[in-house]
Amino acid sequence: SVVRVPSALSSREIEELLSEHSRLQKVCGTLRATGRGNWSTTYLHTDGQFGAALPWLRQRLFDLAAAADTGQGWDLLASAPCAPQLRCVELHTVKPGGSLPEREHYDNGSLITVDIMLSHSTKDPAAEGRRDFKGGRFCTLEADGELRKHPFGRGDATIFVSHKYH
Repeated sequence: SVVRVPSALSSREIEELLSEHSRLQKVCGTLRATGRGNWSTTYLHTDGQFGAALPWLRQRLFDLAAAADTGQGWDLLASAPCAPQLRCVELHTVKPGGSLPEREHYDNGSLITVDIMLSHSTKDPAAEGRRDFKGGRFCTLEADGELRKHPFGRGDATIFVSHKYH
């Protein structure tokens, strides 16, 4: 199952994260993906930068993952052979034409993925005319072959086992 946590981050917290992203882009690795249109990824975890800049958010991500792990009975964190770490913290910037079209994409090397929407979407009723983009959706490929759509508004977190296709 995918766990949705509405309003996991407030607007103020999102703005703080985006401000830090502007600063960290200069010192962290950034990849501009070919074949995905206008898509870039900043690797905020580079050299421990994320945890140093936003320790409260680092802890929030751990707390969200742990709550989902316990609540869903995944038992991935408790049974891990060592203390859980943030393996990878990515901030994706997607502009018109950008996409991740692979139906069978998953997050290799991780146990639990926490995605947080930072933009106002066309489907976000709270956006009140401040929409950052049109289109877009978060989907998971289910065992029966169904491509299931999940609601995902600004500040919402979606949490799932990392080997789940999304």
